[in-house]
Amino acid sequence: MRVFATGNGARLNISFRSPFDLEESFPYLLWGIGAAIALALVIFTASIISTSRKEVVMPSIPKRHIEEERGDPLTGPLALQHNPRSPLALALEQSFVLLAQSLRPDEQEGEKKFCLGIRGSGENRIVEEGETLYFSCSERRSGGVDNLNFNAGEGDYILQAHAAGGGALVLKIDGAESDAFEVVLADGGGGGLPKRYPWNVWQLKQAKWWGNDAFFQEYGGAEYRQLSQKHRIVLEEGKNRRVLLVSANDFLTMKDGKWEVVSSLDKADKAAPLARVRSTGPSHLEIEAWDEQGFSMFQAKLPREQLPNAGLDPKKLFLSPKLRSARQFSCHMEKKRMVLKPGDWVVKTKTGWHKLKTKKEIEAFLAHEMRGDLVIIDQIDEKGVLKAKYFDEMRSKGFPLSLTLTPEKKPTKKKGTPS
Repeated sequence: MRVFATGNGARLNISFRSPFDLEESFPYLLWGIGAAIALALVIFTASIISTSRKEVVMPSIPKRHIEEERGDPLTGPLALQHNPRSPLALALEQSFVLLAQSLRPDEQEGEKKFCLGIRGSGENRIVEEGETLYFSCSERRSGGVDNLNFNAGEGDYILQAHAAGGGALVLKIDGAESDAFEVVLADGGGGGLPKRYPWNVWQLKQAKWWGNDAFFQEYGGAEYRQLSQKHRIVLEEGKNRRVLLVSANDFLTMKDGKWEVVSSLDKADKAAPLARVRSTGPSHLEIEAWDEQGFSMFQAKLPREQLPNAGLDPKKLFLSPKLRSARQFSCHMEKKRMVLKPGDWVVKTKTGWHKLKTKKEIEAFLAHEMRGDLVIIDQIDEKGVLKAKYFDEMRSKGFPLSLTLTPEKKPTKKKGTPS
Protein backbone atom coordinates (compact mmCIF):
# COMPACT_ATOMS: atom_id res chain seq x y z
CA MET A 1 0.00 0.00 0.00
CA ARG A 2 1.24 3.49 -0.87
CA VAL A 3 0.08 6.91 0.42
CA PHE A 4 0.33 10.19 -1.58
CA ALA A 5 -0.35 13.64 -0.13
CA THR A 6 -0.95 16.90 -2.04
CA GLY A 7 -1.05 20.47 -0.92
CA ASN A 8 -4.10 22.53 -1.72
CA GLY A 9 -7.32 20.66 -1.11
CA ALA A 10 -5.28 17.95 0.43
CA ARG A 11 -6.33 14.68 -0.82
CA LEU A 12 -5.22 11.42 0.54
CA ASN A 13 -4.92 8.62 -1.86
CA ILE A 14 -4.31 5.16 -0.66
CA SER A 15 -3.27 2.66 -3.12
CA PHE A 16 -3.45 -1.08 -2.47
CA ARG A 17 -1.51 -3.60 -4.26
CA SER A 18 -4.40 -5.97 -3.52
CA PRO A 19 -6.86 -6.33 -6.30
CA PHE A 20 -9.60 -5.13 -3.88
CA ASP A 21 -10.15 -1.57 -3.07
CA LEU A 22 -10.46 -0.40 0.61
CA GLU A 23 -13.81 1.15 0.02
CA GLU A 24 -15.15 -2.14 -1.24
CA SER A 25 -13.49 -4.31 1.55
CA PHE A 26 -14.21 -2.16 4.61
CA PRO A 27 -17.80 -3.36 5.28
CA TYR A 28 -16.65 -6.96 5.17
CA LEU A 29 -13.90 -6.16 7.65
CA LEU A 30 -16.39 -4.71 10.13
CA TRP A 31 -18.65 -7.75 9.79
CA GLY A 32 -15.70 -10.07 10.47
CA ILE A 33 -14.65 -8.18 13.56
CA GLY A 34 -18.23 -8.19 14.89
CA ALA A 35 -18.63 -11.89 14.24
CA ALA A 36 -15.39 -12.64 16.07
CA ILE A 37 -16.49 -10.57 19.06
CA ALA A 38 -19.92 -12.29 19.11
CA LEU A 39 -18.35 -15.72 18.90
CA ALA A 40 -16.04 -14.91 21.81
CA LEU A 41 -19.02 -13.73 23.88
CA VAL A 42 -20.94 -16.95 23.11
CA ILE A 43 -17.99 -19.14 24.09
CA PHE A 44 -17.45 -17.17 27.33
CA THR A 45 -21.14 -17.36 28.31
CA ALA A 46 -21.30 -21.08 27.57
CA SER A 47 -18.28 -21.73 29.74
CA ILE A 48 -19.85 -19.85 32.69
CA ILE A 49 -23.14 -21.80 32.36
CA SER A 50 -21.29 -25.08 32.07
CA THR A 51 -19.28 -24.33 35.20
CA SER A 52 -22.42 -23.43 37.24
CA ARG A 53 -24.17 -26.67 36.23
CA LYS A 54 -21.22 -28.94 36.85
CA GLU A 55 -21.97 -31.63 39.51
CA VAL A 56 -19.84 -31.88 42.61
CA VAL A 57 -17.67 -34.98 42.37
CA MET A 58 -16.70 -36.69 45.68
CA PRO A 59 -13.07 -37.57 45.98
CA SER A 60 -12.58 -41.18 45.07
CA ILE A 61 -11.80 -43.66 47.85
CA PRO A 62 -8.98 -46.03 47.08
CA LYS A 63 -10.13 -49.60 46.71
CA ARG A 64 -7.70 -50.72 49.37
CA HIS A 65 -9.43 -48.48 51.97
CA ILE A 66 -12.87 -49.85 51.06
CA GLU A 67 -11.70 -53.43 51.52
CA GLU A 68 -10.17 -52.59 54.89
CA GLU A 69 -13.41 -50.95 56.03
CA ARG A 70 -15.71 -53.70 54.83
CA GLY A 71 -13.63 -56.78 55.55
CA ASP A 72 -15.74 -59.63 54.22
CA PRO A 73 -17.73 -58.48 51.14
CA LEU A 74 -21.02 -59.58 52.87
CA THR A 75 -20.37 -57.98 56.21
CA GLY A 76 -19.54 -54.58 57.63
CA PRO A 77 -21.27 -51.19 57.30
CA LEU A 78 -21.21 -51.26 53.49
CA ALA A 79 -22.65 -54.78 53.22
CA LEU A 80 -25.94 -55.52 51.52
CA GLN A 81 -28.79 -56.42 53.88
CA HIS A 82 -29.53 -60.02 53.01
CA ASN A 83 -31.16 -62.80 55.00
CA PRO A 84 -30.18 -66.18 53.58
CA ARG A 85 -32.57 -68.17 55.83
CA SER A 86 -35.49 -69.99 54.27
CA PRO A 87 -39.10 -68.89 54.88
CA LEU A 88 -39.75 -72.30 56.49
CA ALA A 89 -37.00 -71.75 59.06
CA LEU A 90 -38.35 -68.31 59.93
CA ALA A 91 -41.90 -69.67 60.22
CA LEU A 92 -40.88 -72.56 62.49
CA GLU A 93 -38.89 -70.20 64.68
CA GLN A 94 -42.16 -68.35 65.34
CA SER A 95 -44.20 -71.54 65.78
CA PHE A 96 -42.00 -73.61 68.12
CA VAL A 97 -41.53 -72.41 71.68
CA LEU A 98 -39.11 -73.51 74.39
CA LEU A 99 -41.36 -74.06 77.40
CA ALA A 100 -38.67 -75.18 79.83
CA GLN A 101 -35.32 -76.89 80.19
CA SER A 102 -34.08 -79.09 83.01
CA LEU A 103 -32.04 -77.29 85.66
CA ARG A 104 -32.00 -79.83 88.49
CA PRO A 105 -28.73 -79.57 90.44
CA ASP A 106 -28.09 -83.34 90.52
CA GLU A 107 -28.41 -83.59 86.73
CA GLN A 108 -25.44 -85.30 85.11
CA GLU A 109 -23.81 -84.46 81.77
CA GLY A 110 -25.88 -85.75 78.89
CA GLU A 111 -29.09 -85.87 80.94
CA LYS A 112 -30.40 -82.43 79.98
CA LYS A 113 -34.00 -82.31 78.79
CA PHE A 114 -36.13 -79.73 77.00
CA CYS A 115 -39.87 -79.22 76.78
CA LEU A 116 -40.90 -78.02 73.30
CA GLY A 117 -44.32 -76.59 72.58
CA ILE A 118 -46.29 -75.40 69.57
CA ARG A 119 -47.41 -71.85 70.04
CA GLY A 120 -51.13 -71.49 70.55
CA SER A 121 -51.91 -75.21 70.50
CA GLY A 122 -51.10 -76.43 74.02
CA GLU A 123 -49.22 -79.37 72.54
CA ASN A 124 -45.78 -80.11 73.95
CA ARG A 125 -43.11 -82.80 73.96
CA ILE A 126 -40.18 -83.53 76.28
CA VAL A 127 -36.99 -84.38 74.43
CA GLU A 128 -33.48 -85.16 75.63
CA GLU A 129 -30.48 -83.39 74.16
CA GLY A 130 -29.58 -85.05 70.86
CA GLU A 131 -32.77 -87.15 70.77
CA THR A 132 -34.68 -87.34 67.47
CA LEU A 133 -38.21 -85.93 67.37
CA TYR A 134 -40.58 -86.11 64.39
CA PHE A 135 -43.09 -83.48 63.29
CA SER A 136 -45.17 -82.63 60.25
CA CYS A 137 -46.52 -79.38 58.80
CA SER A 138 -47.63 -77.79 55.55
CA GLU A 139 -45.77 -74.75 54.24
CA ARG A 140 -47.67 -71.80 52.82
CA ARG A 141 -46.59 -70.17 49.58
CA SER A 142 -46.74 -66.75 51.21
CA GLY A 143 -44.72 -67.91 54.23
CA GLY A 144 -45.77 -69.50 57.50
CA VAL A 145 -46.85 -73.02 58.32
CA ASP A 146 -50.15 -74.82 58.87
CA ASN A 147 -51.08 -78.08 60.60
CA LEU A 148 -47.90 -78.20 62.69
CA ASN A 149 -47.95 -81.34 64.87
CA PHE A 150 -45.56 -83.60 66.71
CA ASN A 151 -45.58 -87.22 65.55
CA ALA A 152 -45.15 -90.35 67.62
CA GLY A 153 -43.58 -92.13 64.63
CA GLU A 154 -42.06 -90.81 61.46
CA GLY A 155 -43.12 -87.47 60.02
CA ASP A 156 -42.30 -84.96 57.31
CA TYR A 157 -39.37 -83.57 59.29
CA ILE A 158 -37.02 -84.64 62.04
CA LEU A 159 -35.36 -82.41 64.60
CA GLN A 160 -32.65 -82.72 67.21
CA ALA A 161 -32.36 -80.33 70.16
CA HIS A 162 -29.01 -79.00 71.33
CA ALA A 163 -28.27 -76.54 74.12
CA ALA A 164 -26.75 -73.21 73.12
CA GLY A 165 -25.24 -70.36 75.09
CA GLY A 166 -27.40 -68.11 77.24
CA GLY A 167 -30.05 -70.79 77.77
CA ALA A 168 -31.05 -70.82 74.09
CA LEU A 169 -31.92 -73.97 72.18
CA VAL A 170 -30.85 -74.90 68.64
CA LEU A 171 -33.14 -77.20 66.67
CA LYS A 172 -31.40 -78.97 63.78
CA ILE A 173 -34.16 -79.78 61.28
CA ASP A 174 -34.04 -81.95 58.19
CA GLY A 175 -36.73 -83.04 55.75
CA ALA A 176 -37.02 -85.22 52.68
CA GLU A 177 -37.90 -82.26 50.42
CA SER A 178 -35.74 -79.56 51.98
CA ASP A 179 -32.16 -78.92 52.90
CA ALA A 180 -31.14 -79.14 56.55
CA PHE A 181 -31.43 -75.91 58.49
CA GLU A 182 -31.40 -74.63 62.08
CA VAL A 183 -33.97 -72.87 64.26
CA VAL A 184 -32.92 -70.99 67.38
CA LEU A 185 -35.34 -70.70 70.32
CA ALA A 186 -34.63 -68.23 73.11
CA ASP A 187 -35.08 -69.20 76.76
CA GLY A 188 -37.62 -67.46 78.93
CA GLY A 189 -40.42 -66.98 76.41
CA GLY A 190 -42.30 -70.21 76.96
CA GLY A 191 -43.98 -69.49 80.27
CA GLY A 192 -42.89 -72.76 81.89
CA LEU A 193 -44.50 -76.16 82.08
CA PRO A 194 -48.19 -76.62 82.78
CA LYS A 195 -48.77 -76.83 86.55
CA ARG A 196 -49.94 -80.43 86.93
CA TYR A 197 -48.38 -81.67 90.15
CA PRO A 198 -49.83 -83.67 93.05
CA TRP A 199 -50.86 -82.01 96.29
CA ASN A 200 -47.82 -83.26 98.20
CA VAL A 201 -45.63 -81.19 95.88
CA TRP A 202 -47.64 -78.02 96.33
CA GLN A 203 -47.84 -78.45 100.11
CA LEU A 204 -44.17 -77.47 100.26
CA LYS A 205 -44.92 -74.25 98.39
CA GLN A 206 -47.72 -73.53 100.87
CA ALA A 207 -45.71 -74.47 103.96
CA LYS A 208 -45.46 -72.17 106.98
CA TRP A 209 -42.13 -70.89 108.17
CA TRP A 210 -41.60 -70.42 111.90
CA GLY A 211 -37.93 -69.48 112.07
CA ASN A 212 -35.60 -70.94 114.71
CA ASP A 213 -36.67 -73.08 117.67
CA ALA A 214 -36.44 -70.83 120.74
CA PHE A 215 -36.69 -73.86 123.04
CA PHE A 216 -33.56 -75.46 121.55
CA GLN A 217 -31.72 -72.14 121.66
CA GLU A 218 -32.35 -71.77 125.40
CA TYR A 219 -32.44 -75.34 126.70
CA GLY A 220 -30.77 -77.42 124.00
CA GLY A 221 -27.19 -77.12 125.22
CA ALA A 222 -24.27 -78.52 123.24
CA GLU A 223 -26.24 -81.60 122.19
CA TYR A 224 -28.89 -79.57 120.37
CA ARG A 225 -26.81 -76.53 119.38
CA GLN A 226 -26.91 -77.47 115.71
CA LEU A 227 -30.67 -77.94 115.80
CA SER A 228 -31.07 -74.55 117.43
CA GLN A 229 -29.78 -72.94 114.21
CA LYS A 230 -32.28 -74.79 112.03
CA HIS A 231 -35.42 -73.18 110.63
CA ARG A 232 -38.76 -74.91 110.93
CA ILE A 233 -41.19 -75.26 108.05
CA VAL A 234 -44.55 -76.85 108.79
CA LEU A 235 -46.34 -78.98 106.18
CA GLU A 236 -50.06 -79.52 106.46
CA GLU A 237 -51.03 -83.13 105.75
CA GLY A 238 -54.76 -83.20 106.16
CA LYS A 239 -55.47 -83.07 109.88
CA ASN A 240 -51.83 -83.72 110.69
CA ARG A 241 -48.77 -81.52 110.48
CA ARG A 242 -45.13 -82.30 109.86
CA VAL A 243 -42.23 -80.09 110.90
CA LEU A 244 -38.99 -80.11 108.90
CA LEU A 245 -35.79 -78.57 110.28
CA VAL A 246 -33.81 -76.90 107.48
CA SER A 247 -30.94 -74.49 106.84
CA ALA A 248 -29.91 -72.50 103.78
CA ASN A 249 -28.79 -74.78 100.89
CA ASP A 250 -30.35 -77.89 102.45
CA PHE A 251 -31.95 -80.34 100.01
CA LEU A 252 -35.27 -82.13 100.40
CA THR A 253 -36.37 -85.22 98.54
CA MET A 254 -39.70 -87.00 98.43
CA LYS A 255 -39.91 -90.47 99.91
CA ASP A 256 -43.15 -92.43 100.08
CA GLY A 257 -45.06 -89.30 99.14
CA LYS A 258 -43.55 -87.14 101.89
CA TRP A 259 -40.82 -84.52 101.90
CA GLU A 260 -37.71 -85.33 103.88
CA VAL A 261 -34.43 -83.48 104.46
CA VAL A 262 -31.35 -85.28 103.09
CA SER A 263 -27.84 -84.79 104.42
CA SER A 264 -26.32 -84.46 100.92
CA LEU A 265 -27.45 -84.16 97.32
CA ASP A 266 -26.13 -87.59 96.29
CA LYS A 267 -28.61 -89.17 98.72
CA ALA A 268 -31.62 -87.63 96.98
CA ASP A 269 -33.90 -89.90 94.97
CA LYS A 270 -33.44 -88.98 91.29
CA ALA A 271 -36.76 -90.61 90.45
CA ALA A 272 -38.60 -88.25 92.81
CA PRO A 273 -39.08 -84.48 93.09
CA LEU A 274 -36.24 -82.47 94.64
CA ALA A 275 -36.27 -79.16 96.55
CA ARG A 276 -33.65 -76.81 97.96
CA VAL A 277 -33.71 -74.01 100.51
CA ARG A 278 -32.13 -71.19 98.50
CA SER A 279 -31.80 -68.62 101.28
CA THR A 280 -33.10 -67.48 104.63
CA GLY A 281 -33.50 -63.93 105.86
CA PRO A 282 -35.17 -61.97 108.64
CA SER A 283 -38.53 -61.83 106.84
CA HIS A 284 -38.64 -64.78 104.43
CA LEU A 285 -37.32 -68.21 103.52
CA GLU A 286 -36.85 -68.87 99.80
CA ILE A 287 -37.32 -72.35 98.42
CA GLU A 288 -37.29 -73.90 94.90
CA ALA A 289 -38.29 -77.32 93.59
CA TRP A 290 -37.80 -79.52 90.51
CA ASP A 291 -39.73 -82.54 89.27
CA GLU A 292 -38.18 -85.96 88.65
CA GLN A 293 -37.31 -84.98 85.06
CA GLY A 294 -35.39 -81.92 86.22
CA PHE A 295 -37.84 -79.16 85.25
CA SER A 296 -38.53 -76.33 87.66
CA MET A 297 -41.83 -76.66 89.49
CA PHE A 298 -41.87 -73.50 91.55
CA GLN A 299 -39.87 -70.88 93.42
CA ALA A 300 -41.52 -69.49 96.52
CA LYS A 301 -40.78 -67.11 99.36
CA LEU A 302 -42.35 -68.25 102.62
CA PRO A 303 -43.13 -65.32 104.93
CA ARG A 304 -42.32 -65.64 108.61
CA GLU A 305 -45.36 -66.53 110.67
CA GLN A 306 -46.48 -64.00 113.27
CA LEU A 307 -44.96 -64.57 116.70
CA PRO A 308 -47.07 -64.29 119.85
CA ASN A 309 -46.87 -60.94 121.62
CA ALA A 310 -46.90 -62.03 125.25
CA GLY A 311 -47.15 -65.03 127.54
CA LEU A 312 -49.75 -65.97 130.11
CA ASP A 313 -50.39 -64.35 133.43
CA PRO A 314 -48.81 -66.84 135.91
CA LYS A 315 -51.67 -66.24 138.37
CA LYS A 316 -54.12 -67.45 135.73
CA LEU A 317 -51.92 -70.35 134.73
CA PHE A 318 -51.13 -71.68 138.23
CA LEU A 319 -54.33 -71.58 140.23
CA SER A 320 -54.19 -71.92 144.03
CA PRO A 321 -50.41 -72.42 144.16
CA LYS A 322 -49.06 -73.76 147.45
CA LEU A 323 -45.44 -74.29 148.42
CA ARG A 324 -45.22 -77.84 149.78
CA SER A 325 -41.45 -77.87 150.34
CA ALA A 326 -38.29 -76.08 149.25
CA ARG A 327 -38.41 -77.95 145.92
CA GLN A 328 -42.06 -78.71 145.37
CA PHE A 329 -45.37 -76.93 144.99
CA SER A 330 -48.93 -77.85 144.16
CA CYS A 331 -51.45 -76.01 141.99
CA HIS A 332 -54.36 -76.42 139.61
CA MET A 333 -53.70 -75.98 135.88
CA GLU A 334 -57.18 -75.44 134.50
CA LYS A 335 -59.13 -78.14 136.36
CA LYS A 336 -56.28 -80.59 136.86
CA ARG A 337 -54.41 -80.68 140.15
CA MET A 338 -50.67 -81.09 139.78
CA VAL A 339 -47.60 -81.34 141.99
CA LEU A 340 -44.56 -79.83 140.29
CA LYS A 341 -40.86 -79.35 140.96
CA PRO A 342 -37.86 -77.76 139.15
CA GLY A 343 -37.02 -79.62 135.93
CA ASP A 344 -40.63 -80.63 135.12
CA TRP A 345 -42.03 -80.11 131.63
CA VAL A 346 -45.77 -79.56 131.33
CA VAL A 347 -47.47 -79.59 127.91
CA LYS A 348 -51.00 -78.52 127.07
CA THR A 349 -52.51 -81.29 124.95
CA LYS A 350 -56.01 -81.76 123.58
CA THR A 351 -57.03 -83.38 126.89
CA GLY A 352 -55.49 -80.68 129.07
CA TRP A 353 -52.13 -80.09 130.77
CA HIS A 354 -49.89 -83.13 130.91
CA LYS A 355 -46.55 -83.59 132.67
CA LEU A 356 -43.99 -85.38 130.51
CA LYS A 357 -42.70 -88.35 132.45
CA THR A 358 -41.04 -90.74 130.03
CA LYS A 359 -38.16 -90.47 127.56
CA LYS A 360 -40.50 -91.44 124.73
CA GLU A 361 -42.83 -88.55 125.52
CA ILE A 362 -39.93 -86.09 125.67
CA GLU A 363 -38.54 -87.28 122.34
CA ALA A 364 -41.99 -87.03 120.74
CA PHE A 365 -42.29 -83.47 121.98
CA LEU A 366 -38.83 -82.49 120.72
CA ALA A 367 -39.70 -83.90 117.27
CA HIS A 368 -42.98 -81.93 117.21
CA GLU A 369 -44.91 -85.17 117.16
CA MET A 370 -46.53 -84.04 120.38
CA ARG A 371 -47.54 -80.39 120.21
CA GLY A 372 -48.86 -77.84 122.60
CA ASP A 373 -47.93 -74.91 124.81
CA LEU A 374 -45.01 -75.76 127.08
CA VAL A 375 -44.17 -74.70 130.65
CA ILE A 376 -40.76 -75.55 132.09
CA ILE A 377 -40.28 -75.21 135.85
CA ASP A 378 -36.82 -73.72 136.33
CA GLN A 379 -36.45 -73.21 140.08
CA ILE A 380 -37.96 -72.25 143.41
CA ASP A 381 -35.63 -69.82 145.18
CA GLU A 382 -35.01 -69.47 148.92
CA LYS A 383 -37.77 -66.87 149.16
CA GLY A 384 -40.33 -69.23 147.71
CA VAL A 385 -40.46 -67.47 144.32
CA LEU A 386 -41.25 -69.73 141.39
CA LYS A 387 -39.19 -69.19 138.18
CA ALA A 388 -40.55 -70.80 135.01
CA LYS A 389 -40.57 -70.32 131.23
CA TYR A 390 -43.57 -70.47 128.92
CA PHE A 391 -43.33 -71.35 125.18
CA ASP A 392 -46.08 -71.16 122.57
CA GLU A 393 -47.04 -74.29 120.64
CA MET A 394 -44.48 -73.67 117.88
CA ARG A 395 -41.74 -72.79 120.41
CA SER A 396 -41.03 -69.62 118.46
CA LYS A 397 -40.58 -67.49 121.57
CA GLY A 398 -40.15 -68.00 125.30
CA PHE A 399 -41.72 -65.84 128.03
CA PRO A 400 -40.45 -65.80 131.63
CA LEU A 401 -42.89 -66.49 134.47
CA SER A 402 -42.45 -65.46 138.08
CA LEU A 403 -44.80 -66.17 141.00
CA THR A 404 -44.44 -65.98 144.78
CA LEU A 405 -45.69 -69.18 146.34
CA THR A 406 -47.62 -69.24 149.59
CA PRO A 407 -46.54 -71.99 151.96
CA GLU A 408 -49.11 -74.74 152.32
CA LYS A 409 -50.81 -74.74 155.72
CA LYS A 410 -50.22 -77.90 157.67
CA PRO A 411 -53.25 -79.49 159.33
CA THR A 412 -53.46 -78.70 163.05
CA LYS A 413 -53.62 -81.53 165.60
CA LYS A 414 -56.68 -81.99 167.78
CA LYS A 415 -56.18 -82.18 171.49
CA GLY A 416 -55.93 -85.71 172.74
CA THR A 417 -54.81 -87.05 169.39
CA PRO A 418 -51.62 -89.14 169.78
CA SER A 419 -48.63 -87.78 167.86
